[in-house]
Amino acid sequence: MPLNGIRVPYTDEADWLEKRRAGIGASQIAAALGLDPYTSQYSLWAEKTGELPPGDPSEPMLWGRRLEAAILDEWESRNQPLQARERGSMFRHHYETWATCTTDGVAYEGDDPLFPVQVKTGFVGWDEIPDHVALQVNWEQYVTGLIEHPAKVVLLPASRKLLEYDHEYDVDLTVSVLAGIGEFRSWVERRVPPPVDASGSTAHALAQRFLGNVGEEVELEGVEVQLVRDLLAAKESAKLAQERVGLLENRVKEAMGNAEVATFQGRTLATWKRQTRKGYVVEPSEFRRLLVKEKELAHVG
Repeated sequence: MPLNGIRVPYTDEADWLEKRRAGIGASQIAAALGLDPYTSQYSLWAEKTGELPPGDPSEPMLWGRRLEAAILDEWESRNQPLQARERGSMFRHHYETWATCTTDGVAYEGDDPLFPVQVKTGFVGWDEIPDHVALQVNWEQYVTGLIEHPAKVVLLPASRKLLEYDHEYDVDLTVSVLAGIGEFRSWVERRVPPPVDASGSTAHALAQRFLGNVGEEVELEGVEVQLVRDLLAAKESAKLAQERVGLLENRVKEAMGNAEVATFQGRTLATWKRQTRKGYVVEPSEFRRLLVKEKELAHVG
């Protein structure tokens, strides 16, 4: 099947970021739908509308970029005669021109493009491709038109063993995404922010968007005053809950004494084992960590 995505040329990273901001890329599609564990809809909206400049890459992102070429080179060597081309190429869909992606690589056999190759680095391997990654790869297939063969996700976890996963193109998933993405696109076009959520991503975006003006005051409406009351009540509840957690943890520790494992009817309900904290910023120390086995406790009447 031919690669029918339209190439989008760019001159440098600044140009790429500007063109990426005009559409919704594969790595952004999960966030646009509210399904990304790291980036919220609000944070992505603030970036798309220019309310926030693109942030500097995090340490994991930085190393992921550094390792990407080496991982693709190794994948090529293990999958001859296939070659990973189109590294860092940007595409837009031939019809939905706002739908874009930047490929880590595209597998070619001779002059024939076959499927996208997505590179990931992480701490551990997966039993299956996470939902937000599946959305990303499925979007790359949709944008490029390379849907006949499964896309490849190549993961290098901390174990340093290269893992490979297949993703079959899911047309129903694409239909669902296209149906659900309209609301986010409307927020961007109308410059109306999506509802805030409790994520750290949204908190960071708010802090960056509203840096604060010294001495400025704002008069709250009645509903907003209630938000402040609810916040104070929630903080008090959280404080009481944390105190309750501390009390119950200490009572369980007292009941366990020197034992490492607490059981009931042959089931392990909690462990309190000695651990060592390595000395990086703080001095190394040893401590015991209490873990409650929730699944086991659910079986106890």
